[in-house]
Amino acid sequence: MYKKIIILFVFVFLVISCDKKIKETESKLNNKNKIYIKNILLDKKIQSQKSNKRNFNKTPKKLKSIDFKNLYRPSYGCVDKNYLYIVDASSMLIHKIALYDTNYTVFGKGIGRGPGELTGIRDIQYYKGNIYISDPIKHTIEVYSITEEYVKTIKVNEIFPEQIIIDNKGITAYNLYDHNCFFYKYDLNGKFIENFGSPLIMKHIGSRLYHETILCKLSDSSFIQIPKRLGLIGYYENDSLIYIKETIDGIRKEPNDIIYGENYERADREKLFYTCLRVTSNDNFVVMLRFRISKDKKESYFDVYDKKTLDYLYSFETPLKTNGMILLNDTFLTFNNKIIFWELYSD
Repeated sequence: MYKKIIILFVFVFLVISCDKKIKETESKLNNKNKIYIKNILLDKKIQSQKSNKRNFNKTPKKLKSIDFKNLYRPSYGCVDKNYLYIVDASSMLIHKIALYDTNYTVFGKGIGRGPGELTGIRDIQYYKGNIYISDPIKHTIEVYSITEEYVKTIKVNEIFPEQIIIDNKGITAYNLYDHNCFFYKYDLNGKFIENFGSPLIMKHIGSRLYHETILCKLSDSSFIQIPKRLGLIGYYENDSLIYIKETIDGIRKEPNDIIYGENYERADREKLFYTCLRVTSNDNFVVMLRFRISKDKKESYFDVYDKKTLDYLYSFETPLKTNGMILLNDTFLTFNNKIIFWELYSD
């Protein structure tokens, strides 16, 4: 009995300490960036789409499918020229699946806090022969080679890395617990370089609230930032915000399906609206998954944009529940309980 009480006491102490650390980190980041927000955020003119009406194209034709092998919770995926890499959120192992033949291997060190091990995954990106996996719980980015070897652990102790962009200048990480949605730049060894960016949140909504954001790399010098619910796209080049543009849904003046707290947002599960739930790109296009649900209706579309201008082109309905999606140059793949390849139409 005495041992059980001691164990319970230690567990409660660890939970309180972890919560205190998160709050201290948030406080430091918010104080550091408060003045920056005041000066940068709302002076940008928001560009409109040429049309505010959806143009529907036919649903893509299914080309082939690939079954997973002992992969129970497919989370995030990335590709090189020949392979798809997906981390199983249940085992934290990496599944390497050939795009054009039958090769299929599984590698990694699994669950844990040691080098190369994972406790939680929020993103995976490919860059020049390596894959980078963000683990916000460990404050690390784990690096593996495409030859299935562990390379190194990049420690970013200042932040909880969620979405990441890897380019020739280093690593851009969106901090999970930074309610201002700033980006932190590191070199490929984890040395801090700078922080930059804007939360892209309108004045009446409140920039101090946490809003989920996703990133999509366009080139080695540019990427886009998309708050999931607000109908906005921020285009960055050389780590500077160049312009902000509406999605086809337009700016959400009153996102009334979001319930606000002191420093967080919570969704009403009976009335969800993501203007962009997931995003992917290739050499010519950007595709966003738009999802809306009410008590009696569910809408789910793929919206296609021109990569150079972010002008809206057309939409098509999603054929199934999509856990992840990747736009290749000649095909489009989705994955949930299996991988499905779709024919890529142009408008």
